[in-house]
Amino acid sequence: MASLNEAWELFKQGVGSVLRQWTALQLAVDNNWGGGNSQQKALAMEAELVEMFRTKKQVYRDEVEDYLNAYLDDHFGTYAEDDRRIAVVLLDMFAKCGAMDFTLVRNTLAQEQSRRAKPLRSVPAEGADDPDDVTTNIAQGVAAGGMDAMDEADSDGDSDGDGGEDEQPQQPAAAAAKAAPAPRMVDPDGWETVTKKKGKGRG
Repeated sequence: MASLNEAWELFKQGVGSVLRQWTALQLAVDNNWGGGNSQQKALAMEAELVEMFRTKKQVYRDEVEDYLNAYLDDHFGTYAEDDRRIAVVLLDMFAKCGAMDFTLVRNTLAQEQSRRAKPLRSVPAEGADDPDDVTTNIAQGVAAGGMDAMDEADSDGDSDGDGGEDEQPQQPAAAAAKAAPAPRMVDPDGWETVTKKKGKGRG
């Protein structure tokens, strides 16, 4: 059975893989919307997200979603309409790693490897599904590895709250039991809209 440290390492790998497959973020990095250090900013985003899960007593979907939205805006001058779906994937991945279930992480990593092996292609038109988008595939069960909780309808009972800081690293298993309920991940259009705002990303 995997140790707690191994669970954390796999979770960190999963977070990185999700972000590397997030179209909105990768467009910002590839086009240097955050300036010459756009790649470093993406890595900093990954590290801050992992730290959020490590130190918070309880992490809420809205908290992760707001962080993703604010980071894209502050550092890349852009936004994405699917930051909610990314937040749901990360919360579910954290819960599963806490339960020593690494199916979602491994499938996400395998999906990334599969995408790298494919030749470059054009970006889908707005409103069209991207067959390689991580959130689209997970929502359709391609990379979910048993994410049955994401088939539940999203009610108006969204969790919110700040969650207190904890001086000791938070164990995934403890936080997993408190994870916010996962909403339905399939948006009406199945694709995020990425818009570049005027001005350069801030350092």
